[in-house]
Amino acid sequence: MFRGEFESMTAIHKLAPGFVPRPIAWGQCRDEEDTFFFISEFVDMERAGKLPDAESFCKALANLHHNSVSPTGKFGFDVPTCNGDIPQNNEWESSWELFFANGMRHMLNLDLEANGHNPELKRAMEPIFANVIPRLLRPLEQGPHPIRPVLLHGDLWYGNCSTTQDTRQPVIFDASSFYGHNEYELGNWRPKRNLFTRNYMEAYKKSWDELQSQGGEVADKRAAEFEDRIMLYELRFNFHYCIMVPGLENIKKTMIENMNFLAAKYPAPDIS
Repeated sequence: MFRGEFESMTAIHKLAPGFVPRPIAWGQCRDEEDTFFFISEFVDMERAGKLPDAESFCKALANLHHNSVSPTGKFGFDVPTCNGDIPQNNEWESSWELFFANGMRHMLNLDLEANGHNPELKRAMEPIFANVIPRLLRPLEQGPHPIRPVLLHGDLWYGNCSTTQDTRQPVIFDASSFYGHNEYELGNWRPKRNLFTRNYMEAYKKSWDELQSQGGEVADKRAAEFEDRIMLYELRFNFHYCIMVPGLENIKKTMIENMNFLAAKYPAPDIS
């Protein structure tokens, strides 16, 4: 877990040194073999739960995404990283569709271990794998302007971001990174529990579109399906929550409702 955080924070710090605390070291404690540590520079921040300014925060995040380049050209990460204490499947894949599906299956299996057998959940997931993921994600990789893997924070909820006391600039921390679709980051903003309002989503989209246009890149022709992709990505973060805190029946109920909504809207994987 600490190695994953160190590697995540190191990758982000190389690209955006003012956006994260500088990671210093991680390792195993000499006198306690089952105890590990992670050390970074100290940053004096605003109190937890007070979100940074939407415009400056989203601009910094969009810049991080836009300026990053996957070292392999693929989706994934060199080491496993953890969302909370949950290890993610970061094995490199050329396809975002395949990488995301593999990650979702991994989380589904961990959820069944943590919360027990759930026939309704398994039934709801079947069309997500068979139809929804191919229908929403495969087109992103087709055509003359396919998406490219960008460096993600990976667990960007309100508890992992703040504002520095001295410079009043946004700061992020506690990363669980991998290279993925930039919109995946926003899936963790959709649940109301994470406090990000619609203003943050719009501010990010504005900053990202400006960067795309400055680089001469074509605007996303799949913008009409943006909301549905974010709902799909939200499922992954809700799985994380349910695995870490077993017994969240209200969250699971919302997840199944959202799965059924997407399954009804995209009843077949036909993307012609």
